[in-house]
Amino acid sequence: MVNLVIRECEPEDVEAVHQLDLDWESEGVTYGFGPSSPDEIREALGPYLLVAVAADEIIGYSRGEVHVSRDLCIFEEGEQHLEIYDLYVREPYRSAGIGGKLVERMKEIAGRNGIRRFRVHSATMDLDRVLKFYRNHGFRTWCLEMFI
Repeated sequence: MVNLVIRECEPEDVEAVHQLDLDWESEGVTYGFGPSSPDEIREALGPYLLVAVAADEIIGYSRGEVHVSRDLCIFEEGEQHLEIYDLYVREPYRSAGIGGKLVERMKEIAGRNGIRRFRVHSATMDLDRVLKFYRNHGFRTWCLEMFI
């Protein structure tokens, strides 16, 4: 995509990110999660809240948070890791590599901060597509939870 910019979310972007969350909710593609409030988005401002901007429009975002490993068999006890909570790209821009650029930028920023481990979970209704996406970015499956 020409002129795509991935950058840290700024305070004046909060409403646009909130609108993306509302767009995501209206798609009905996730079990049991709702959109973040503008206040929650403001609280997340920092290096792990990124926006994708094309033609001066915010078309996607990703949000993560650093955690210290406790009782996770996949990471050493006390090891820092970045958990990706949200990743969303507006419909007309999907399958153009934007989500991947958001994930890779988060990994790059975390790496500069000494974080080498990453974690993501998803309550998506399209698990096969999400698994393929994250596997293409180096993630491996740790566990699976299912229901009837």
